[in-house]
Amino acid sequence: MFKLFLLLEMHAIDILCVQETWLPPSNVSLQVPGYNVYEQRRASGTRGGIATLVRKGVKVIKACGNEFAQAVQIQLPTSATYWVCNTYLPPMQNLARRGVGEEEARAGLLDALAEIPHDANLAVCGDFNARVGEHAPTVQNVQLLRTSEDKKVCSRGEWLVHTCTELGLHILNGAVQGGTALYTCIQ
Repeated sequence: MFKLFLLLEMHAIDILCVQETWLPPSNVSLQVPGYNVYEQRRASGTRGGIATLVRKGVKVIKACGNEFAQAVQIQLPTSATYWVCNTYLPPMQNLARRGVGEEEARAGLLDALAEIPHDANLAVCGDFNARVGEHAPTVQNVQLLRTSEDKKVCSRGEWLVHTCTELGLHILNGAVQGGTALYTCIQ
């Protein structure tokens, strides 16, 4: 927790999305000075969990979600609104150990996204535990060129690319001009 407080003290961060908080179930909410905290913990166990920290003074219109995804709508001083969806999809083998199906975890993300209007300004971030290689969604006939050191694609990665295409979302990791995405998972 000390590193989190140090990070927030050193940088002017308005919104911070944290995955794998590893906080145990509790009736006591996480408190971070200067921030409103929106969190979801697992009902049992200490792994997993997500928290979205929003600097006090940033207007939050709505927050919703579940243990797999949490969406927060904010309003800027210009009156424009944006959604941030913080996601953690545990590895499939971890879900299986808990007796949770892959479809249930995917549905958790989709349920949170269903709360967001289709034409909204949206950023989805987090830990998907999905390998997409150099695949990219096609959005309005545009497919951003992605480069990655990781060439493998797993079944969740295929699902993620398809879901992004359906929702009109690009995958930005590796889509920067002249840049190559590094491995973002260990397997």
